[in-house]
Amino acid sequence: MRAQYKLLLYNILGCETMISLEDAALVAIAQGAETVDELAEVLRISRKDAENLLHKLSLEGLVKTEERGWWIFKRKVIVLTEKGFDRAVKALEQLKSLAETIRRELEAGRREHVESVFAQWSHILPLMMWLNLLDLAFLLSLIHI
Repeated sequence: MRAQYKLLLYNILGCETMISLEDAALVAIAQGAETVDELAEVLRISRKDAENLLHKLSLEGLVKTEERGWWIFKRKVIVLTEKGFDRAVKALEQLKSLAETIRRELEAGRREHVESVFAQWSHILPLMMWLNLLDLAFLLSLIHI
Protein backbone atom coordinates (compact mmCIF):
# COMPACT_ATOMS: atom_id res chain seq x y z
CA MET A 1 0.00 0.00 0.00
CA ARG A 2 1.19 3.51 -0.72
CA ALA A 3 3.59 4.65 1.96
CA GLN A 4 1.41 3.78 4.94
CA TYR A 5 -1.57 5.60 3.40
CA LYS A 6 0.32 8.87 3.29
CA LEU A 7 0.91 11.01 0.27
CA LEU A 8 3.42 13.75 0.85
CA LEU A 9 2.60 16.58 -1.47
CA TYR A 10 4.59 19.71 -2.06
CA ASN A 11 2.64 22.47 -3.64
CA ILE A 12 4.26 24.60 -6.31
CA LEU A 13 5.03 27.39 -3.87
CA GLY A 14 7.11 25.03 -1.75
CA CYS A 15 4.66 24.58 1.12
CA GLU A 16 4.47 21.07 2.47
CA THR A 17 1.00 19.57 2.71
CA MET A 18 0.18 16.16 4.07
CA ILE A 19 -2.81 14.47 2.47
CA SER A 20 -3.56 11.01 3.74
CA LEU A 21 -5.03 8.38 1.48
CA GLU A 22 -7.61 7.93 4.23
CA ASP A 23 -8.68 11.57 3.86
CA ALA A 24 -8.82 11.19 0.08
CA ALA A 25 -11.05 8.15 0.54
CA LEU A 26 -13.36 10.03 2.89
CA VAL A 27 -13.70 12.84 0.35
CA ALA A 28 -14.45 10.35 -2.41
CA ILE A 29 -17.12 8.66 -0.29
CA ALA A 30 -18.65 12.01 0.65
CA GLN A 31 -18.83 12.91 -3.04
CA GLY A 32 -20.55 9.71 -4.13
CA ALA A 33 -18.19 6.72 -4.21
CA GLU A 34 -20.45 4.14 -2.54
CA THR A 35 -18.76 0.80 -3.17
CA VAL A 36 -15.30 -0.69 -2.81
CA ASP A 37 -14.93 -0.85 -6.59
CA GLU A 38 -15.94 2.80 -7.06
CA LEU A 39 -13.51 3.88 -4.35
CA ALA A 40 -10.67 1.86 -5.88
CA GLU A 41 -11.39 3.38 -9.28
CA VAL A 42 -11.49 6.97 -8.01
CA LEU A 43 -8.29 6.63 -5.98
CA ARG A 44 -6.55 4.48 -8.62
CA ILE A 45 -5.70 1.75 -6.13
CA SER A 46 -6.34 -1.98 -6.19
CA ARG A 47 -9.59 -3.44 -4.87
CA LYS A 48 -7.64 -5.19 -2.09
CA ASP A 49 -6.03 -1.92 -1.02
CA ALA A 50 -9.45 -0.24 -1.03
CA GLU A 51 -10.86 -3.03 1.16
CA ASN A 52 -7.97 -2.67 3.61
CA LEU A 53 -8.40 1.09 3.67
CA LEU A 54 -12.13 0.80 4.34
CA HIS A 55 -11.50 -1.72 7.10
CA LYS A 56 -9.12 0.71 8.79
CA LEU A 57 -11.57 3.60 8.39
CA SER A 58 -14.33 1.43 9.82
CA LEU A 59 -12.22 0.55 12.88
CA GLU A 60 -11.60 4.26 13.41
CA GLY A 61 -15.34 4.91 13.32
CA LEU A 62 -15.19 7.06 10.18
CA VAL A 63 -17.25 4.87 7.83
CA LYS A 64 -19.88 2.16 8.06
CA THR A 65 -21.76 -0.01 5.60
CA GLU A 66 -25.50 0.08 5.07
CA GLU A 67 -27.91 -1.89 2.96
CA ARG A 68 -29.84 0.17 0.45
CA GLY A 69 -32.61 -0.75 -1.89
CA TRP A 70 -35.34 -3.28 -1.36
CA TRP A 71 -36.05 -6.91 -1.89
CA ILE A 72 -33.66 -8.45 -4.46
CA PHE A 73 -32.14 -5.07 -5.34
CA LYS A 74 -30.43 -4.62 -1.97
CA ARG A 75 -26.78 -3.72 -2.01
CA LYS A 76 -24.20 -2.73 0.57
CA VAL A 77 -22.91 0.82 0.36
CA ILE A 78 -20.27 2.75 2.24
CA VAL A 79 -21.43 5.79 4.21
CA LEU A 80 -19.63 8.26 6.40
CA THR A 81 -20.26 8.59 10.09
CA GLU A 82 -20.57 12.07 11.56
CA LYS A 83 -16.90 11.96 12.57
CA GLY A 84 -15.95 10.82 9.05
CA PHE A 85 -18.03 13.57 7.46
CA ASP A 86 -16.32 16.26 9.56
CA ARG A 87 -12.91 14.95 8.54
CA ALA A 88 -13.98 14.73 4.87
CA VAL A 89 -15.08 18.38 4.89
CA LYS A 90 -11.66 19.47 6.20
CA ALA A 91 -9.85 17.31 3.63
CA LEU A 92 -12.01 18.66 0.80
CA GLU A 93 -11.12 22.23 1.77
CA GLN A 94 -7.46 21.26 1.69
CA LEU A 95 -7.88 19.71 -1.78
CA LYS A 96 -9.67 22.85 -3.00
CA SER A 97 -6.79 24.96 -1.74
CA LEU A 98 -4.27 22.73 -3.53
CA ALA A 99 -6.31 22.86 -6.75
CA GLU A 100 -6.48 26.64 -6.60
CA THR A 101 -2.71 26.84 -6.07
CA ILE A 102 -2.11 24.59 -9.10
CA ARG A 103 -4.52 26.59 -11.25
CA ARG A 104 -3.08 29.94 -10.18
CA GLU A 105 0.52 28.89 -10.78
CA LEU A 106 -0.20 27.37 -14.18
CA GLU A 107 -2.23 30.38 -15.31
CA ALA A 108 0.67 32.59 -14.28
CA GLY A 109 2.74 30.82 -16.91
CA ARG A 110 4.96 28.79 -14.64
CA ARG A 111 4.92 25.80 -17.00
CA GLU A 112 8.26 24.55 -15.72
CA HIS A 113 6.35 23.31 -12.70
CA VAL A 114 3.86 21.20 -14.69
CA GLU A 115 6.03 18.10 -14.84
CA SER A 116 6.88 18.30 -11.15
CA VAL A 117 3.20 18.76 -10.32
CA PHE A 118 2.29 15.62 -12.26
CA ALA A 119 5.16 13.68 -10.72
CA GLN A 120 4.53 14.76 -7.13
CA TRP A 121 0.73 14.69 -7.21
CA SER A 122 0.12 11.80 -9.58
CA HIS A 123 -1.91 9.91 -6.98
CA ILE A 124 -4.13 12.80 -5.98
CA LEU A 125 -4.74 14.37 -9.41
CA PRO A 126 -7.33 11.75 -10.50
CA LEU A 127 -9.39 12.47 -7.39
CA MET A 128 -9.10 16.21 -7.96
CA MET A 129 -10.27 15.78 -11.56
CA TRP A 130 -13.09 13.45 -10.48
CA LEU A 131 -14.22 16.14 -8.05
CA ASN A 132 -14.00 18.76 -10.83
CA LEU A 133 -11.44 20.69 -8.83
CA LEU A 134 -9.10 20.54 -11.82
CA ASP A 135 -10.16 20.53 -15.44
CA LEU A 136 -8.31 17.99 -17.58
CA ALA A 137 -8.76 20.06 -20.74
CA PHE A 138 -7.22 23.06 -18.98
CA LEU A 139 -4.22 21.04 -17.82
CA LEU A 140 -3.67 19.47 -21.23
CA SER A 141 -3.86 22.86 -22.98
CA LEU A 142 -1.13 24.19 -20.73
CA ILE A 143 1.31 21.39 -21.42
CA HIS A 144 0.53 21.22 -25.15
CA ILE A 145 0.10 17.46 -25.42
